Amino acid sequence: MMVGLAFHLLLTAAYALAAVQRLPRLQAAAETLLVLLLPFFGFVILAVWHITCHLLHTGALPLYEEGRQRAMISLEPLAYQADVVPLQDTYLLGDARLRRRLFTDAIKQEVVNNEAVLRQAVHDEDREIAYYAVSLMTARAEKLAAELYALEQQLRAAGADDEPLLRRYAATLEAFLASGSGDEVSRREKRGALLSALAALAKAHPESTLYFEQALRQLLASGAYGQAEAVLRDYARQHPGEEGPYLCELRLALARRQPERMAAVVQALKTLPCRLSADALAAIRYWDRRPEHE
Repeated sequence: MMVGLAFHLLLTAAYALAAVQRLPRLQAAAETLLVLLLPFFGFVILAVWHITCHLLHTGALPLYEEGRQRAMISLEPLAYQADVVPLQDTYLLGDARLRRRLFTDAIKQEVVNNEAVLRQAVHDEDREIAYYAVSLMTARAEKLAAELYALEQQLRAAGADDEPLLRRYAATLEAFLASGSGDEVSRREKRGALLSALAALAKAHPESTLYFEQALRQLLASGAYGQAEAVLRDYARQHPGEEGPYLCELRLALARRQPERMAAVVQALKTLPCRLSADALAAIRYWDRRPEHE
């Protein structure tokens, strides 16, 4: 009798240790209690249940996914997944320590891809958040500068005819400008280099609209409207009858606050013989008969 009781208690303790390691606490406690109250039969029932669920691939251990459990952050009385909490929303959290942990963990792991959020974190009142944000921005700027220098050296050696290298150079320049790195003089130089690279790529691929649109985005962002007009004329000349130049002209007219020109562009879009894209149709719906918008 005593031997059987000792064996039962030993089996229960072993099951409890295994359950605590693999199951949520509440589920582990409930199953251990079942094994304790139903000698032998409780263990058999749970063993059969777990084996059956495993064979059917229903994930019996645990009742909910273990990986998901690890990703949960306890925010009494709610819970959120760490990998889906937008960093922008952390400003709404009342718990300063939790907000700091979310920001610093994301920055340490270099998973902050939204430059606007990163720039906002630089000016955060929490010094630790600001410190890590500045460190990450500085590291990224140094990395981009090193990549640009290496690409420039390779271009000097290979020449501008190396299109894959030129495309990499243009993409790195665009990333550098998007990051907000550098002072005004260096940014102006990088923007000029990017426009030269895009012009060379557009000349090599006159059938492509990508390089014209990239150049126009850069010029509009910098307020260089005169240069944008020249690029737009080249774009329209290379791609007559297409919607791309009209959409870019609409953006340029909006930036220059020219409502009459915008209305004319919308009417021209409506008369194009080609099939319009969803972007063009959305622009027509929004701006048609609304010349008062600036």
